[in-house]
Amino acid sequence: MQTGKVKNKVGTPVTKWSKKRKIIAASIIVLVVGGIGAWIVSSMGSKAPDATKMKDEEVARYMASPQFASLPSQEKSKFSAQLRQREGNPWQIMRNAKLSGDERAQLRTNMGNMMHEQMVQRAKKLIAMTPEERSKEYDRMAEEIKKRMQQNGGQRWPRRGGNTGGDNQNRTADANRQRDVNRTQRMQRRYEGTDSDTRAMMAEMRAEMRKRLGRN
Repeated sequence: MQTGKVKNKVGTPVTKWSKKRKIIAASIIVLVVGGIGAWIVSSMGSKAPDATKMKDEEVARYMASPQFASLPSQEKSKFSAQLRQREGNPWQIMRNAKLSGDERAQLRTNMGNMMHEQMVQRAKKLIAMTPEERSKEYDRMAEEIKKRMQQNGGQRWPRRGGNTGGDNQNRTADANRQRDVNRTQRMQRRYEGTDSDTRAMMAEMRAEMRKRLGRN
């Protein structure tokens, strides 16, 4: 009759249950170690590099990458703030970069998503404020935009121009219209994923900025 015991090399009885426990323990160790390794890799990938230490072409390619797209919103905002600290115009850097058509399309998508995320974050902060606090914040935002406009010759965003890596050269009217349609569709998809309170605050924020900038 089988007793459920075997002997190890030195003749000490070892139950089959002991073997099972060892296998289970070893499996748990593998899972824990593997999980820690995955967490380390994930943590490393969730940190944006320092934009002030990157070359222009590196900045553009990184912002067009899946790594940038998967960053947490706070890391994207930090990278964007560092980008504004660099010499030269950050928007012109994007236009001058020698990217493929697919890379440039992904760059536009990533930048659009980043700007939407920043607007959502700002809107949620505004929701938590009193009306008086919101009014002061709108004033501050308007002054920030006016300062940017002064730096860009009266334009909120820099004028197009210079070498654009072939992206805007020989562009047909049909291609321009299609690009506008695509941009509108992307914006609609972003707003569809935003709750109604945040959408309402974003609409209020845009209206308040137009009023303060004399664009009504």
